[in-house]
Amino acid sequence: MVADNGYRKGDRRMEFIQKKTADNAAEHFLPRAADKGTKLAWDRFEGQLPECGFCESGLSCRDCLQGPCISNPFRDSNKLGVCGKDKDILAVQSLLRLVLKGTMATLDQVGDFVEGVVAKKAKPRDKSAAERIVCEIEALLKGGGASLKKAFPKSLLAAWEEAGILPQGVARDIFKASQKTEGGVAGAEETLLWAFKAALLGAFARKLQGGLKKAVFGAAPAEIALDMGVLKKETATILLYGRFSPILKAKIAEAAAKKKVAVMGVCTDPLLGPYLFSPVTSYGSQELPLMTGAVDLIVVGDQFVNPSLAAIAAEFSVALVPTETLKDQNPDALAKAIVEKAVNAFGFRRTIVRDIPDAKKSALMGLSAADLNMK
Repeated sequence: MVADNGYRKGDRRMEFIQKKTADNAAEHFLPRAADKGTKLAWDRFEGQLPECGFCESGLSCRDCLQGPCISNPFRDSNKLGVCGKDKDILAVQSLLRLVLKGTMATLDQVGDFVEGVVAKKAKPRDKSAAERIVCEIEALLKGGGASLKKAFPKSLLAAWEEAGILPQGVARDIFKASQKTEGGVAGAEETLLWAFKAALLGAFARKLQGGLKKAVFGAAPAEIALDMGVLKKETATILLYGRFSPILKAKIAEAAAKKKVAVMGVCTDPLLGPYLFSPVTSYGSQELPLMTGAVDLIVVGDQFVNPSLAAIAAEFSVALVPTETLKDQNPDALAKAIVEKAVNAFGFRRTIVRDIPDAKKSALMGLSAADLNMK
């Protein structure tokens, strides 16, 4: 990202606007956003410059009320935090914290999916496979997922076990790993091994989630259109942002098909059995589709969704429906309400200009080892 030197509100001289993205569709909206005074990720990044070197290099800590602390790599003083953490511990604990966030997000998604399948909110295409995988997931949550370990080479399992990073279950691994981000006398190497252990637990959960998705919804490779050019001018359009329950996504797709509403995605799984959600843009430019005028409603999870999305949606009169709330919601009723709201929004947004860039690509997705022909 490069500073926007020379551009002023209302200035149309494009030569003064330095290139900020390799995405031509995204670049189309940057002058318009500057003209309207709409702050995007690029602007907020530039507003943070110069960034704190200690934070950027992982040499800062605010884990307790004794700090915040830094470890200065260029001076003999300030090498240790108040509690005595050195630069290596600070850096590796930052990594462990990020790994734990990703693993817990995956486990939360898997848990919601299993709960929905067990409650018969979705009818599996392969019932026996779904029941088997649900049992494996429950075993992983309570223990180490013994049956899943059979999918890995014995030599690899032996190496993991020798290093002490073979998962032993969520209750033990996540709780204990989280304590390593606070204090104690564990060195950098041991803390790093806890990060590996938490990452393996997340990888096991992700593998099982993929298997359950295939058992419930089916799976097949598909060619799918992507980029902002897939948005439609004459059709009500819903965008799914981030990761949330695949059961809810399927219900939304079913309800939308009945009302001839288009459903696409940003930073969400584009393939869900028979349903395809064309990726409209990437994480960094997730705010821009709302500026096209061609998005009538967005459904958002938590993971991969920027908080700025709520303000941008309000600015461009786009309805927003969060999926991760304190109260459980019935997926059938919620999906129906979402589609009805999108249809109504499309009706009163007809006067809004729809500015859709001429940018469309295609990709072949969903391939796996089962699809490979080695002959």
